[in-house]
Amino acid sequence: MGLRDDPVAMKEWRTAKAYHKTDKTKAYQRAYYQKYKAKQQNATLVKRYGITLAEYTVMKEEREYKCDICGCYEDTLTRSLHIDHCHDTNEIRGLLCHACNTGIGSLKDDPILLQTALEYLNAHSNTE
Repeated sequence: MGLRDDPVAMKEWRTAKAYHKTDKTKAYQRAYYQKYKAKQQNATLVKRYGITLAEYTVMKEEREYKCDICGCYEDTLTRSLHIDHCHDTNEIRGLLCHACNTGIGSLKDDPILLQTALEYLNAHSNTE
């Protein structure tokens, strides 16, 4: 029976031969990950919306990192602000929090449907 056939022996071998990363190695990996993450975000933004990560950052700064609908700040959210766009023309409309973005998406980006929902809420509100 070989080492690979014995799970206990294999675990002991892995533990004994474990590669202990130095602080320098960990710092390099964190820096590399951040660099790769930014490159990946940039490529995704260019492909989906035709803007760069720098342009997206400028958009957030112009809006003071707030959702265009509800005004909540990005640092209070679990996700960054979404780019709201027209699905027909792909034109960027603004930046929204996840809740507002999915809300108008659920109403099919239809202003008439949104107005109907507003009228419904006003008719059934408990405030008088």
